[in-house]
Amino acid sequence: MFLLVVTAACSSTQSDKTGGSDPVGSISPAGSTQSAGSTGLAAFEAAAKATIEKYTTPQTTPPPTDGPRAVPGKRIAFVTITEAEPAALTVLKNMQQAASVLGWKQTTYNANGSATDANKFMQQAVTTHPDAIVVLGLDNTATGAGLAAAG
Repeated sequence: MFLLVVTAACSSTQSDKTGGSDPVGSISPAGSTQSAGSTGLAAFEAAAKATIEKYTTPQTTPPPTDGPRAVPGKRIAFVTITEAEPAALTVLKNMQQAASVLGWKQTTYNANGSATDANKFMQQAVTTHPDAIVVLGLDNTATGAGLAAAG
């Protein structure tokens, strides 16, 4: 069985004394502190701008036209925390459409915002022995039991 987890998260970390960086500044290996002042902010803004530019420029390379053929007759389970959020629904609908085009049998479990239901649905999906389970938007700290069942 294959498990695909689609999620987004934010985190922040503090610098350690090995030269790592954080949003405020960094500590050099020798232990001296570098201010995040305008130099750090300018570097951050430049890096953010470069990243945005990289991912918003038009794709000029066409996708591949060859490769392995899709395997027909697969069974896939989609487990989503909610279908009420437009972005999550768009991802789900596109994945469902792709599965349909491939001729795969699919089952969708919508937890309607409930981590308890998401755990229950993950465990239920596992018992059906699909070829893959696609997890959309689940918080792994709240749905650990369901993810463990699939793992």
